[in-house]
Amino acid sequence: MNYLIQLKSPNSNITHFLYQSYQPYLEFILNNPKAEIYMNHNILRKLPEYQRNLMELSFNKFNVINMTEPNSQCKIIKIEPTKPYYKSDIFKIIRKMVYDKYNIIDTPLEIKYKVLYIRNEKQNGNKIARRILNYEVIQHHFDFVLHSIVDLSFEEQIRLFSRISHLVCPEGSHLGNVIFMNKKCKILAIVNTGVFYDHRILPYDCWQKTFGGDEFVEEINTNIIATKLVKSNIPEAPWYHRYNDHIYVDEFLSKKIKNWFSRNN
Repeated sequence: MNYLIQLKSPNSNITHFLYQSYQPYLEFILNNPKAEIYMNHNILRKLPEYQRNLMELSFNKFNVINMTEPNSQCKIIKIEPTKPYYKSDIFKIIRKMVYDKYNIIDTPLEIKYKVLYIRNEKQNGNKIARRILNYEVIQHHFDFVLHSIVDLSFEEQIRLFSRISHLVCPEGSHLGNVIFMNKKCKILAIVNTGVFYDHRILPYDCWQKTFGGDEFVEEINTNIIATKLVKSNIPEAPWYHRYNDHIYVDEFLSKKIKNWFSRNN
């Protein structure tokens, strides 16, 4: 059987794309090893660079043949965003494809490289949510302060995340990069929110812990909740509680970060 895959509504959010579109797309290919797989390669023009690079890797890895128009000899398979789920073997394949592409050696880190990511970037001309505002009070703990990943190419992101030993950041889609990080890396994802559930506000956990993916690093810690938030006026889903507000580093949060480093040095 020959298949023409149509990738419907791929998300521009890295994590949503990985879990809801790219994963089921690869799963279909892997479940049909004897089939010829076709796809209109023009889809690459519509995708952000991160997603475009992943799709190109899959074309080369699995010999996905370019087809611009439907063919009566091909069955059309529409891959639409699914509910998020996690299959370890597929994410390991994604990691290996990317590591092989950029000749990254999967060995333990010899040098500690501590990075603070503050999300001080713009998307479509607007500041994005969940920035760390007064990062200066904690930057002495770090070797590098990353302001924006939007300005980094796909390769630059992969190379940077693969050499980080300690990452402190707000929760967000950038944690999709956990699958490309060193297995000895430790992550502190600061949570600034809860979700409404059964008339209660419960702590929010990142997808990498909820659905899987934290197996790629030594630790993803989401137990520290920011106690001082600054309103962002960025719209959020009704089930979130202050999810998009910015993080102000008060004495409580500063002490928690310091103690985390003390335990993980």
